[in-house]
Amino acid sequence: MIAEEGFLLSYVKFGESDAVAHFFTRERGYKSYFVRGLYSKQNKKKPFMLPLAHLELSTSEKPRGSMEVVHSLHLLGSTDAHQDVKSGTVLFFVADILNQILRNETSGAALWPLLLEFLTEIARGNYSAHLVLLVQLCEALGVEPLLSDAPFLNPEKGIFQAEPAHAAFGRNTSDHFRILLDHPEPFSIHLRQQERKELLTALMIYYEHHVPEFKTPASLVVLKELFS
Repeated sequence: MIAEEGFLLSYVKFGESDAVAHFFTRERGYKSYFVRGLYSKQNKKKPFMLPLAHLELSTSEKPRGSMEVVHSLHLLGSTDAHQDVKSGTVLFFVADILNQILRNETSGAALWPLLLEFLTEIARGNYSAHLVLLVQLCEALGVEPLLSDAPFLNPEKGIFQAEPAHAAFGRNTSDHFRILLDHPEPFSIHLRQQERKELLTALMIYYEHHVPEFKTPASLVVLKELFS
């Protein structure tokens, strides 16, 4: 048996009562598991299956090429933030993003403190935290722009330059990108509603240019409507 920590990213029903769940684990990065009986009436673990829920998994080793089976799940963190509409929507959106961009990560150790800090900030009602996380992840994934004193970020080239390169990357949005990458305590920076909206749009464009096969998730629409 293998015991490990993981953040739930997504799961889909398989057959009548089973599921395939995708986690970002501390030791082994992105992993997919088979969860038996998740949809059965007797199963008491489904309420824990929330976006970015912090869970301890007990799994069994399987032969190479087959999917490991989850035998037990235990909640490690609080689910209070999931009960708030705004926080819950942010968590669902971020889980959507992470489910795409972390698929090639084979270890979660380097990202673990960043994800834990993000969850702490969301639980405190910091609605800039998801933007901080997404900017910081650019650096963690090795796709951060090259910093300079030039005023405008070119999202395709990943450099700052003297003239605007894209309508979504004006001076203010470019500045926020630079500050959130370079600040020693980025989660202490709180953005106004319009700034959050503009930076979120810019981040999706940047990810499309620099993360292979990235697609803006449908949950973005719900997030924008909620915070408009």
